[in-house]
Amino acid sequence: MQNSFRQLEEKHLSAEVVRMLWSPRMDLIALANVHGEVLLHRLSWQRVWVLPVPANEPSKKVTALAWRPDGKVLAVGYGSGKLLVVDVENAEVLHTSTMNASISCMQWIDASEKLIGDSVKLKVEDSASIYLPKFPAPSKSYSTLSKIYKEENAEDAKKLDGQERLNILVVGCMGSQVHLLAFGICPVAVIDLSKTTTSKVCGVLAASLSRDLKSLHMVLEESCHDLSTSGEGETKHDVNFVIYGTPLLASRHQEIALFALKYGTITTLIGYLNNTLKAMSEAYEDILLEMESKLAKYAETKCTPGTVSDDFLQLLMWGKCSPELQSFLVHELSEKGLKKMGQSVESSYTNIQKLVIKHIHSIGKALLYHLSEVKGMSLWYDKYGVIGLSPSHIEGAMTTVGSFILKANELLQVIEITLQNFKAFFRWIYVVILRLSEETIPPDISKMTQKDITFVADFLKENLQSNKESIDQGSGFNLERVGQYLKKEDLSYLPGILDNPWQQFVDSMPNLHDSKLLFPNHPNKSLYQLFDTVEKEINTALSKPATVIGEGLVKQGISHHLYQNTSHHDDKKSSAAPITQQTLEDSGILYTILATKKAASEEMYIIKKSPEVNSTPDVLQVHFGSLGEESVNDNTDYKCNQHKILDVQFYDDTTLSVLLHEDSSDGDNFSVLAQLPLSTLTESSDRSYIALSSCQPQLNTATLLKSIDLGPFVTQYRRLENMKASYFAVSGSRRVSCVMFSSGRRVRVFDMDVH
Repeated sequence: MQNSFRQLEEKHLSAEVVRMLWSPRMDLIALANVHGEVLLHRLSWQRVWVLPVPANEPSKKVTALAWRPDGKVLAVGYGSGKLLVVDVENAEVLHTSTMNASISCMQWIDASEKLIGDSVKLKVEDSASIYLPKFPAPSKSYSTLSKIYKEENAEDAKKLDGQERLNILVVGCMGSQVHLLAFGICPVAVIDLSKTTTSKVCGVLAASLSRDLKSLHMVLEESCHDLSTSGEGETKHDVNFVIYGTPLLASRHQEIALFALKYGTITTLIGYLNNTLKAMSEAYEDILLEMESKLAKYAETKCTPGTVSDDFLQLLMWGKCSPELQSFLVHELSEKGLKKMGQSVESSYTNIQKLVIKHIHSIGKALLYHLSEVKGMSLWYDKYGVIGLSPSHIEGAMTTVGSFILKANELLQVIEITLQNFKAFFRWIYVVILRLSEETIPPDISKMTQKDITFVADFLKENLQSNKESIDQGSGFNLERVGQYLKKEDLSYLPGILDNPWQQFVDSMPNLHDSKLLFPNHPNKSLYQLFDTVEKEINTALSKPATVIGEGLVKQGISHHLYQNTSHHDDKKSSAAPITQQTLEDSGILYTILATKKAASEEMYIIKKSPEVNSTPDVLQVHFGSLGEESVNDNTDYKCNQHKILDVQFYDDTTLSVLLHEDSSDGDNFSVLAQLPLSTLTESSDRSYIALSSCQPQLNTATLLKSIDLGPFVTQYRRLENMKASYFAVSGSRRVSCVMFSSGRRVRVFDMDVH
């Protein structure tokens, strides 16, 4: 049926678009342009949002896109190997992963209930809401917290609530690795293909996991035995088809899904902690460094013997000071300067104190709770131990979290002591300055108790012990004790923990030194250093399943050589050979459909693999002659007997969409958008599949393969007048297609529903 599809829109684009993909659930299409931006448009072509290039992204190239099956999350892969998982509502980056090489392909599949059974449904029993309080709402005073975690999404920052079954993002790279990420976030398998192939793997052109989770089908680009080159920057590669069995993934999908949800919760907590530390850095003010520099200048110029501390102690005890100190207090510190400094220090330290108490404590305890649950899971070896969860590694992560909480408590103690000493010192100096300036002293601050005198004396003893010789090593003073905890370096001034009765007790009991019941104290480390350790230990503990499951993959059969490819390292979809993969939910058959040329290929190859474990892949060679009614109606005004294939994609489980190119005898060029029922790909008397293993040395030279004309079976098609197309995107669930012009700067959108 000609002109079956209704054109909805034709739009010009501001920049060349290199790839596009429809949402499986909504009328939304994601576009990636040559500048590395990702744009989301509605069917009406109204722009929803623009995702800019990530900071420090060297390649500025989007190399792959994939939608989560529920359409709520979009995965964006870059040439640097960076992978972003983005919330479709507001372009918020939910999670960031980094691969070891440029991402070459992605596909996001969900486990099929029809193929696996009721066991695919997740049975989530999370008691955290019973025992743990809700995440504290982030303060609007700190941009870091308020931007990243809104009150309504703080506990589901990864958008994992409501996931009813396991879904896995398959990520292929231009090296030799394939990554499987549960829910697009949790690494559950890293496959190193170099360990199972004799030749060097240069890249993964396509990778798809069967929806029964039993096998992984890949099209690989490997180094060619013929090392001759065909031009500058162009090298010949062998393109091979290989299948790996995924037994652990299939048998432990329920456990992997529950672990992945727990992984999402823990990484959310780590992100919350990281942003809390950034908020603490925002709240911290280094105004005390200004006072240190003034004291250092005074110590350098004073002529009287003794230290700066001696001068202040003399003033405290006898109420007398040298002319130099009097000039310093009145002119350098001054009444206004001291008042401003006192207010800034109190405000800064109090805000940091609140962040520690309200955020770090609650999140630290939640981390310990969830890690202890993961440890409990790992102790059930038959279910979780076999996928790589190690109790010892998780214990190590819990220990570092405990040490981090201890360091946060230490910071609280330092803030409390510093604040009480500073308040007493500033009030005393303020009164002294007023007296020296012969101004009226308010009655409420004129009196000092013995306790206040003790605080001031402690302050002078701990902070002003400098002399002229120590000026060469810096300011010589250590007024600032809090800021050092927020730096990624060892503490400069250690707190006095030796006088702590508990520390004295532990030191006196050798049996407690290595006890697992006590979290170790790291006196020299800052809070930021311990957070880095927490992040590293948790990542080590939770990444073990990816290694174990990846190493458990079993290569099924041999690598099947398909064709020889000339690679010129172009990331545009329009310049790549068409390839698509999909598992049919009813039959479980996984189809891989590809052409052997980068553009306008005369032939297309359909590789199918049934779900049976011992089955082998078969292949069918096809081409498109006259389309539909043209093949039987000789009275048509225009007839084309041969079409070239520009692109191919699965429309849904019953239909294949094909973008074709035809050359007319009078020189007119037409692109054709066509629909082909998948039922025509089933084996029959006139369409016989051949075992892929018998089609060697490569598909396009295999004598056993006879090309089948699928043109007569095309049910609907439309010639795209005045259009030279390059590639397209289709969606059967939304019944739409979007066809890109060869310029990459203009598109046409079609309604594919013929009714």
